[in-house]
Amino acid sequence: MDEPLSFRRIIGRFAFVILLLYVLAAPQLRSDNPAPGFDVVASWMNSLSLLDWLGIVIGFLFLTALATTFSQLQYQNQAFANQQDTLPAANLPISEAVKSTAGGNGLTSAPFKPYLAFFDLIGWIQIQEPDKECLVVDAKHVIRKTRIFATPERLLGKPMSARRVLLSPAPLNDVSAKALTADHLELTLVVSAKYLVVDPAYVAGLEAPLSELENLLIGAIAEYIRGKNLEDIVRDDGTLRAELKERLENSTTIRDKFDVIEVLKALPTGDERIIEIIRQTRAEIERRTLIEQEGQNLAIQAKYDLAVERARKELKDEFEERQHFRDLEMAQLAGKLDVQKEVLRSIAAIAASGINPTTAIQEIRSMILEEGPQTADALPDNLMVEDELMELERKSIIQIQDTLGIKHYELAHKPGEPDRLDSATIILDDFEVLIDCPAGYPDEVPIVHLKLDGKQEKPAIIPWREGSNLADAVTAAVMQARIRVSNETE
Repeated sequence: MDEPLSFRRIIGRFAFVILLLYVLAAPQLRSDNPAPGFDVVASWMNSLSLLDWLGIVIGFLFLTALATTFSQLQYQNQAFANQQDTLPAANLPISEAVKSTAGGNGLTSAPFKPYLAFFDLIGWIQIQEPDKECLVVDAKHVIRKTRIFATPERLLGKPMSARRVLLSPAPLNDVSAKALTADHLELTLVVSAKYLVVDPAYVAGLEAPLSELENLLIGAIAEYIRGKNLEDIVRDDGTLRAELKERLENSTTIRDKFDVIEVLKALPTGDERIIEIIRQTRAEIERRTLIEQEGQNLAIQAKYDLAVERARKELKDEFEERQHFRDLEMAQLAGKLDVQKEVLRSIAAIAASGINPTTAIQEIRSMILEEGPQTADALPDNLMVEDELMELERKSIIQIQDTLGIKHYELAHKPGEPDRLDSATIILDDFEVLIDCPAGYPDEVPIVHLKLDGKQEKPAIIPWREGSNLADAVTAAVMQARIRVSNETE
């Protein structure tokens, strides 16, 4: 495609043609009797005023300029499309486009003219990596994602230029700032920082943005050095990088253009003799603090061990005291059992001699139940009248159940007579008491057998008197059973 004619060349050619035609037709147009055909043109020209001629000329010039501009833009679009593959600033990855080998300056690419498909006036602007780059057009329009962009100023011949800006660059390494500290000692801080571009339009307008950023960092770091003592900076307690990051974030000259998100390194250097003295002093202070802390820990440990030993002794004394009381109780129980055995042997001897041992039985019950002595006449005469016989027998068994260690008992009434006792089974830990009541019970003595360890039943001697009940028979039988069990064990 050939390059179209310019506006001035077209106007010149039109002017030459019109002037030539006017020179040739002038005699006829100025004649009083123009030839046929010329008379119409002459009449038309004479009918137009000066304003009409001015409007025609301006309209002609505008239409010519518009046609010329469209032709020129179409030619440029075609030429740009043919050369698009040869524009590294527009097509390379952003990390490569900002390098000096591709014409960049470290943060921005070389300037280039974006391609707009529709007569170079409107078209899609593509952003290859939206999270890492943006496009700045004419140093003021920031395009962060792919979208349609229009520039009607191109109709008036305004040129267009754009730069790609790297928003997430690599860290800026080894920025060295030197200044005097607050205590008038010379110190140098070597800092590496990770940062982001906040104002792409500002960066796109700089010739050397990395140098600009480095100078801003040096100024902010120098201000930090001048506000601190040497000892506060050289101490290695992890606060230096955090304080530097806060200072750089709050710097008014930096925060509107760049965002320092992390200080990766901060190495202080200066008079090594003074720095070494400060480090040794701090190490000695820390060692002394450690020794004091260890002493406090040993004191706490000693108090704890003493408290543990005291508690152990107290527990031992308490255990020995309880064991002593337990031994006394066992001795008392053993003595009480021996006394009971002797009493029962005496009762058995009295019963064997044919003498009624009722009074002795009552004394034994009083001793077992831990009550005062009770005579045979102590029971009221109307006791059996006030309650049923079976219920009285049941209550008497319940009264001695816990004292004698009765685990279970069963009372059976006579057939057809629910208020008269027929038999009873008393179960203890190591023997059973089996009781059969005759027809004349309770006036007649019940028949009692002992069943020791599930073996053959053995009869028991039961002293009986008027007013005796089932509890008397069970008490006598249990005493005799325990004497037999004790004798068999010995």
